[in-house]
Amino acid sequence: MTYKTKILSLSSAAIVLALSFILGTYFSYRGSGDSSRLPLSSFFPRATVTEITLSAESGSITLARNQENPAGKGSSWSVIIGGESYPADSSKLDRLFEVIDSAFLSPPFTDKAENWERFELEEEAPRRIGFSGKAGKAEIILGKGSGQGKGEYVRFSGKNEVYLLSESLSYYSGRNAAYWSYLRLFPENLSGRDVSAISLEKPVKDAYTIFRDGKNAILWAAPDKDTRKPDQGKAETLAATLAQLNARSFAAGVDPSRAGLDAPFLSISFTDSLGSSRKLLLGNEETEKNRYCAVQEDGGSLSRVYILDSYNVERIEKPPFAEP
Repeated sequence: MTYKTKILSLSSAAIVLALSFILGTYFSYRGSGDSSRLPLSSFFPRATVTEITLSAESGSITLARNQENPAGKGSSWSVIIGGESYPADSSKLDRLFEVIDSAFLSPPFTDKAENWERFELEEEAPRRIGFSGKAGKAEIILGKGSGQGKGEYVRFSGKNEVYLLSESLSYYSGRNAAYWSYLRLFPENLSGRDVSAISLEKPVKDAYTIFRDGKNAILWAAPDKDTRKPDQGKAETLAATLAQLNARSFAAGVDPSRAGLDAPFLSISFTDSLGSSRKLLLGNEETEKNRYCAVQEDGGSLSRVYILDSYNVERIEKPPFAEP
């Protein structure tokens, strides 16, 4: 082959590649004014969905809308773990629906099953989101990304057509039960500044009480009989840690006795500025220093059993006093 022929061949190849890129970009990203694009929300209207199943390589998670709450944004949801219902973080469900509400489907790329593999949408493709509700059931299968930084190829279960979705849902399909769980142990609006007194009751040998000084509600003090002086920074950190505490996960299927909460390893209570009393109980170790825990409010019954991570266990165990 002559030098000139080589140049012509390379030029032709470059032109073909350039045309392929231009055509691919054109068909992948047609303008937002294209009336043939379908809103994904038309298949899964937020107000009609009562159950969502999210599947990935790691398994499946089911989320169910609580029937006593109205449909729509801010609705209450549950995450199903081990066949039991646990409170779900409804704000994350709202985020999922916001993505669905903003997503559009392109015109079909293909309607032939032999082309599914090209888009990673084979029959056994693991990433899926199923929706059930008043409008019936539907499942969307999630394939490979568009390669342009946003969006992914999808098809509906039982259908051949492959579409390009303008948004990506794969992030949500792969989240575990803990991600979807509502794990805040105390009220959402409670902050460390609201905590007025803290008492460690167990272990008994380390027991203490600290409280905000009546003369200066910002500063922490201890009873006169206690020779230790609170370290203001440590005391404020402990108050904030307790008030804003999030568990690692629910301890599905674990009862308080098995969790060691009948005779807790640590018991710490605190009072807020309105006089409400709350107690946190830490039980047996779960794994790697994570511990089972539960909450008791105003002397009532114990909450569900949670798992608290070792980082927060250590923060709660740390005495809020100045070094001697």
